[in-house]
Amino acid sequence: MQRKIFIIFIAVAIIIAAGCGGNYSVDQKNGYRFIENKIKNPENKQLKKIRSKKLKNKYLYYPYFSKNKIVTFYYDESRNKNIGVFDKNLNLLESTNLKKGKGPGEIMMEAAIGIYKDKIYIADLQKKSFEIFDSRLEYHDTVLMNNVVSAMYRNPSEIDINQNGFYFSPTIPYSVINLKFNGELNAKIKSDKNVEENPHRIWGWNYCLLDAYKDNVFVTYPSRSSKYIIRKYDKNLNLIWENIIYDQYKDILKKSYIQKNDGSTQPKGSYKVNDIKVYKDKIYLLRGVGGEQVWNGKHSKYHIEEIEGVNNGFIDVFDSQNGKYLFRIKTEFLNTKITYDFDISNDKFYFYSNVFYLDGNKIDKDSNVLTVAKLK
Repeated sequence: MQRKIFIIFIAVAIIIAAGCGGNYSVDQKNGYRFIENKIKNPENKQLKKIRSKKLKNKYLYYPYFSKNKIVTFYYDESRNKNIGVFDKNLNLLESTNLKKGKGPGEIMMEAAIGIYKDKIYIADLQKKSFEIFDSRLEYHDTVLMNNVVSAMYRNPSEIDINQNGFYFSPTIPYSVINLKFNGELNAKIKSDKNVEENPHRIWGWNYCLLDAYKDNVFVTYPSRSSKYIIRKYDKNLNLIWENIIYDQYKDILKKSYIQKNDGSTQPKGSYKVNDIKVYKDKIYLLRGVGGEQVWNGKHSKYHIEEIEGVNNGFIDVFDSQNGKYLFRIKTEFLNTKITYDFDISNDKFYFYSNVFYLDGNKIDKDSNVLTVAKLK
């Protein structure tokens, strides 16, 4: 009798465990692992806000978080463009005007900014270059990409930098490129879409979010309409595994496309993912923010609304080794209408809310704020 009760107890425990976490499977395909996660009734954790700070008269765009600093472009109150180095309490440490031009250290069209070993790198899409500055924002060098790509996206672009060089997205014809510090192309990921013949689709087809962690690169696609996906590559961009994820937001967090009267194709809907970070061997994907892009009946104008069916932004967490889904982190302070850049360091979560304009060019009270939080 006791044996029978024990067996029933074990069976019930297995059923409960399977129902709470979801299903995880792995297959081998053409030299890489193909993973599926079906998320059902996920374990939830909660973030607790520690502090927040609203910037005045400085409006950041394309911020890049390092361990102790934030390097970024920003507008001042006169709408001048600047380059700034902030600490993680949003105190300005260094700044200089962003000088427009074609010469060394000048920028025609800024697309991304990053920092590595006290060198600051700015991607210029028109010059197809990286302009390099020292920690005092003095010009140091230029790395050209003219022989690597035929075009870059107008903005924003995705960049990460580590000991293996630059990882950058998107370009034509590549979704991701890895450049050595001298500008030599080391590795590339070519899109499975023919973006060369459809350059206007570079954002939807080639743009990805990425994070270089140790000797791996983790990639996810925010705007591809069909799949919620993570890919893990080695430092030379050889695919290690592909992870397809299914959850209750499959038909809520997705982009589709409309055709305007001028024949151009434009996105509508909301992003699948808004940012990706890898920290202490876990992958963190920020979701449910960035707003829902809604077009008028004539497809001539759009506006951003809160995402229907999502209360607040949240973070999905996966194991960076095997791709298995672990848990979901809920928040009560991430507005679904606002786009956030986020980072994790010293067990703290940092969220910068990008500037969001209301009618009449008034700035939403929840934007241009840095919020710091910890797990409860």
